[in-house]
Amino acid sequence: MRLAFAVILALIAFAAPAWAARWGYSGAKTISNADLLPHPLDSLSYMEQWSGTAVFAKNHTLNFNLIHSSLTTKSDKAVFRVEYNTPDGKTVEDAERCTIRSESNPVKLVCGSSILLASTTDMSIVFVGKKLQVTAKLTSLSKPFRPKNGRILNPDNSKEFYDFWLVIPRGKALAKINGNVLKGYGSADHSYTNTGYHKISRHWLRTTYHDNDVSILFAVNQLKDGRSAAWAAVATDAASYATADLTATLANPLPDSGKDGYFAPRNVTLVGSGGFTLNVPGMSLKSKSDMLDGLSTVEAFVARRFSDPMRYAMEGTAQVQWTANGQPATTSRPVVVVVKQMNE
Repeated sequence: MRLAFAVILALIAFAAPAWAARWGYSGAKTISNADLLPHPLDSLSYMEQWSGTAVFAKNHTLNFNLIHSSLTTKSDKAVFRVEYNTPDGKTVEDAERCTIRSESNPVKLVCGSSILLASTTDMSIVFVGKKLQVTAKLTSLSKPFRPKNGRILNPDNSKEFYDFWLVIPRGKALAKINGNVLKGYGSADHSYTNTGYHKISRHWLRTTYHDNDVSILFAVNQLKDGRSAAWAAVATDAASYATADLTATLANPLPDSGKDGYFAPRNVTLVGSGGFTLNVPGMSLKSKSDMLDGLSTVEAFVARRFSDPMRYAMEGTAQVQWTANGQPATTSRPVVVVVKQMNE
């Protein structure tokens, strides 16, 4: 039965049926510093986050997220999380729960003793935790990018949405972590939603890669009927390219042997105008996890009534053909594609 399921998936290659109505990013919307302010919504599913990552060397990274979520019984609805991956393979995590206080000029978000400052050209944090004391700044080397209007809708309810934009596709990173000064490259983004992620996508793919020469970022949201919305950004210190005019193909599915109906694509292909292509073929599974494992038994039971998400980290090599300052360019880098399946 499982083999037959895998064969059927391989045959359809996740392609959208001819009858499916168009779905995905559309229109256009300008970008301003005001977009970085909180967007409080009267919805129990309201969630908003400001996120960043810095890469100092291979496997030596800093990740931060300031997240506000109405899906909590706590009076403080926000959490500032920081994760530091050290060169020797250790991961140090720290967090502070708070109620966000915001100022608009410049954009300043205060979370307890920690601060996030942001504009369309930079993002910086001061985080004071029990295990980590961090000051970090990302200074943009490329223009901010919004995938068209930045918004994808619940196909069953157009009032429900997920809104996203890349504040910094590629930037220089300067950080001081527990007294150690580090330099590298990174990116930052902002998003908010008034609905459950399981209503926006069945599969959700995301890749973020940085080194001293290039940054490669892309995302694909795909519905159960195969319709998809995708964006991609590629940048160096001197050139950048970003687009949401893409056709996404997810193929060669790897079934989850422990969870019926769950799978991750082993091949990802994005094709755009002007000769842009991004291909990650023949990926292998690096790791998988149940995204509700951190919840209590009662919390997980309630959550699984709506969504039963799994996370798959797939390893492969991204092969990109793009236009850099008007000239064709080819880039190839090893990447990890994070695949989240929200429901069967």
